[in-house]
Amino acid sequence: MRNLGFLPAYNFSSIAYGVNDVGQVVGTSLGANGVGGHAFLWDNGTMTDLGTLGGTQSVANAINNAGQVVGWSTNASGAMHAFLWENGAMTDLGTLAGDSSEAHAINGAGQVVGFSSTSPGWDHAFLWDNGTMIDLGTLGGGPYYDYSSAYGINDAGQVVGWTVNATENTRAFLWDNGTMTDLGPSGAYAINIAGEIVGDFGPNASLWINGAVTDLGTLGGLSSGAFGINQGGQIVGGSDTASGSRAFLWENGTMTDLGVLAADAGSWSYGVNNVGQAVGTSWAPYGASTAFHAVIWTIPRPTLHDVAVRSASASMASADVGVSITITATVVNRGTQPESFDVSAYAGSLLVGTKAVTDLAVGSSQDLSFSWDTSSAAPGSDSIRVEIPPIPYETDVSNNVASGGIVRLAAPVTAQASGTPSATDVGRPISFSCDPTDGTPPYQFFWDFGDGSHGPDSTASHAFTVSGTKNVTCTITDSGGKEWTTPITVLVNPVPTVTVSADHAAAGPGAVLTFSAHVTGGTGSFHYVWDFGDETAGTGATVTHSYANPGEHRASVIVTDTVGGTGEGSATLMVSAFTVTAETSANQAVTGDMISFTASATGAAGGPYTYTWDFGDGTTEAGATATHSYATAGTFAPTVTVTDSSGFSQEKSLSPITVEGPPPSTSASPSPPWPIAGGLAAIAIVAVLAWAALRRKRPLR
Repeated sequence: MRNLGFLPAYNFSSIAYGVNDVGQVVGTSLGANGVGGHAFLWDNGTMTDLGTLGGTQSVANAINNAGQVVGWSTNASGAMHAFLWENGAMTDLGTLAGDSSEAHAINGAGQVVGFSSTSPGWDHAFLWDNGTMIDLGTLGGGPYYDYSSAYGINDAGQVVGWTVNATENTRAFLWDNGTMTDLGPSGAYAINIAGEIVGDFGPNASLWINGAVTDLGTLGGLSSGAFGINQGGQIVGGSDTASGSRAFLWENGTMTDLGVLAADAGSWSYGVNNVGQAVGTSWAPYGASTAFHAVIWTIPRPTLHDVAVRSASASMASADVGVSITITATVVNRGTQPESFDVSAYAGSLLVGTKAVTDLAVGSSQDLSFSWDTSSAAPGSDSIRVEIPPIPYETDVSNNVASGGIVRLAAPVTAQASGTPSATDVGRPISFSCDPTDGTPPYQFFWDFGDGSHGPDSTASHAFTVSGTKNVTCTITDSGGKEWTTPITVLVNPVPTVTVSADHAAAGPGAVLTFSAHVTGGTGSFHYVWDFGDETAGTGATVTHSYANPGEHRASVIVTDTVGGTGEGSATLMVSAFTVTAETSANQAVTGDMISFTASATGAAGGPYTYTWDFGDGTTEAGATATHSYATAGTFAPTVTVTDSSGFSQEKSLSPITVEGPPPSTSASPSPPWPIAGGLAAIAIVAVLAWAALRRKRPLR
C-alpha cells in the first residue's frame, strides 16, 4: 500500500478514483478550509495538477490506457462541467442544455459517460462520443423526480448507472445500443467486457451476471458497496467492519480487507486495473492534520483472458474471379492461462472459414491459413478480416480483429484485338492492338502472326511477305495466370502491278489517243498519275492525250492504292506525220467531161485508210480513186478526207477546177452576111485549134 501524496497547493486531502493498466492514477487533491481542489494525474511517483476549466475546483474520476482523463471542473462562472483531459489540454464536454455536468468513466474507444442537467432541470445520464453528448434518458421517472446518472462503460459501449422509474424508485440500469434495462433496486457503478456489473443491488455490494445477482457480503459490518471491477472479475469497494470501514478486494467468492495507512482509521477503494493494482483513499482519525490520503494497493494479478489476432493478410491484393486466395493470420495468447478459441476469416460479409485453436499456451502464437475459393464471388473489392469472438472474461477485445487489407476481384480477363488497316499489301505494315478487359494487371501479351513471327507487347506492327488471308491471334495472360486468346483476320494482297494499253500503237500528230491502266493486286481504291513523256501529265484510270510532234513516245502511270502500295506501267507508241497526196486528171473541163481523182496516204496510225471525196459541187464519193463530171460550169474546189486505222482523219485540198459550158450549137440562126462556104471553114478551124490547145495542157497536181 502506497500513499500517493498531495498536490503542493492542495495538501489537506487526496482521493484516488481511477487507475489504468499502465499504473497511472487519477483523482483529486483538496485544500483545507474551502481552498478547493484540483484533479491530479499520478504517474510513477509524480503527481501532476491537471488544472481546471477556469474555475477553482476539479476532480478526475477515470483514465483509460491511452492516458485520457475524465472528470468535472468548475468554469469561470462557477458551473460544474464534465471535461476530457488529453496531452495537457482540458476540454469542456458541455451539457445536455442544462447548467452542469460530470464525467465518471471512459472506455478504450474514448467514449465518456456521466450525468448532465437538462433544460427542465433534471440530471440525466449521458454518453459522449466524438463530440456529441447523447441523453440516455430514464426508466420513466415521475413528475417530481426524473433523474439518472451513468458511472461505468466497457469497451463494448455498454453503460451502467442508476435512475428512477415511473414510481420514482431508484433502479440500477444497463444501457446497450439505445435500450435501457432495469437491473433491480439501487445502482450500478462499473461493468467489464464480459458484461459483469457491480454496484448495490440490495443492502450490500453486489455482482450482476446475466440477470443473476450475487451478494458479495461484508467484512463483518452491516453493509458494503462495490465500485470497480476489472476484466478478470476482481471487485473493489468498501465495507463496514466491526471497527470501521475498509477497502476490500473480492475475488472468487472471498472478500479481503485491503487495510489502511499506518495510524489511519479507514479506507475505501474506487478503482482496479488488470495488472494487480487498486486505488482509493485511506483516512485519518477525526481531528488529524490531514483527512484523506490517495493510495494505491498492490493486489494479486487477476487471471486474465486476452487473446488477439496479431496479423492478417491475403496472398494477393487482386485476382480474377475463380482464383483461390489464401488468407493467413497469426493469433497470440496475451492472457495468464492457456486458452482455446475459434478464429474466423471473412471476405466482406462472406465467412471464408473457421478454425479452432486449442490450449494455446500463455505468450504463445499460432499461424493459421484459410483458403478462399472465389469461383462464386462477384467482381469487386472485399475487405479481408480475421477475428476471434470474445472469450469469457476477456480483458481486451479491441485486438480481437485484424484487417488483412482489400482484395480486388476482377471478372476473368478478356481482350479485343484489332488490326489497322484490316487489308494491306505484301510488305506494307499493319498496326495491331490488343486491349484487355477485366482480369488483373499487369498483363503479358503474345502475338502470333501466323507466319512464324511473334510480338510481345500490347501493340505491334507487322508486314507480311506472302499474300493471302492471315489469321492472327493475341493471347493475354493476367497476373493471376488466366489467359484469353482473341483472333483477328487480315487480308494481305499482292503489291499492285500495272499494265498500260493504248487504243492505237501508232498515231499521227494531234490524234487523240486513249490510254488505260489495268491494275491487279493492291488494296482498296487506286490513284493514277500519268506522265506522257512530253512534259504533260494526267490522272485517272483512263485518260486521253494527243502528241504534237512525231517520234516514239512513252506514256507511263504510277498507281497508288489505299495503303500506300505502288505499281508502275507504261506503253510506247509511234507518232508519225500523216501525209496525204491527191491529184486530178484535169483542172479545166467542159461540163460533162469525166475527170479522174486519185489520192494516197502514209503515216499516222497507218492503213487501211479510207478516202472521202468532196467535189465541191455538193457531191461526194469514197475510194482512193474516183471519177466525176461537173454538170454546170464554174470553178470548183475539190477535197479529199483521209482517215487512218485509228479514225484520225486529215483533209487535203486540191487545186480548183474550172469547168466551162458546152460549145455553141450548129442549128440555123441569123448570121452575118458572109459567104457560107467561107464561114463554115472559119468555124472549123477555130474548133480544131481550141481542142488542140486543151490537149496540150498538163494535168493539175
